[in-house]
Amino acid sequence: MPGHYGSAHTGKTSSSSGGGYQNVHQTGAITQTPGRTKWSPGVGGTQHIPKTKKTVTTGGASPFGYTRTPKGRTTTGGITGGNWKKHAEFSNYLKMMGLRDYHQLAGLDFKTNFPTLPNWAAKGLGYGYQGVTEGLRSLNPFGNNFGDFSGAFDTALEEGGLNALGIDQYTTGSPLETKYLETKKRYDTLAHGGLIDLYRYGGFI
Repeated sequence: MPGHYGSAHTGKTSSSSGGGYQNVHQTGAITQTPGRTKWSPGVGGTQHIPKTKKTVTTGGASPFGYTRTPKGRTTTGGITGGNWKKHAEFSNYLKMMGLRDYHQLAGLDFKTNFPTLPNWAAKGLGYGYQGVTEGLRSLNPFGNNFGDFSGAFDTALEEGGLNALGIDQYTTGSPLETKYLETKKRYDTLAHGGLIDLYRYGGFI
């Protein structure tokens, strides 16, 4: 019969046992059927191991009390949150109280909220803030200081210097720091009573 004729001429059998003919799956040359997601190269082959993709994290904590995500979005803190917000609210409280040493106390509070910031950087921010504030006042046509650029410059230098004096008192135990701690304690009592909303988002230094 034709089937026997083929077997007689090839001398092979498709049986899975014995020493007859074996297909590629039986010999181990291919150990995986098509369509599967994983495979083995078989006996003597080199195993392919896909490389693991590394995850790179960018951003991190900021000395200003906020954290940046890899996409650059602020997740906590920032200008309207965290320690910056605490400082702005307390500074406005000092201003509302009409304290004579307001600028020194505000400078000390800024350093207290950002203790890892070097003094030279904190002072630079204080001078910069006062310069911007007084400069804008001199440009306001409805204000009393409109056009007084020289006076705005002098005021910014004076108030920036007072901020710097307060920054230098951080952790010194000086009378100014003692007054600051007492004032901050009274302020925290008001804050817990819900009255802090009267002083929200005001002042910087």
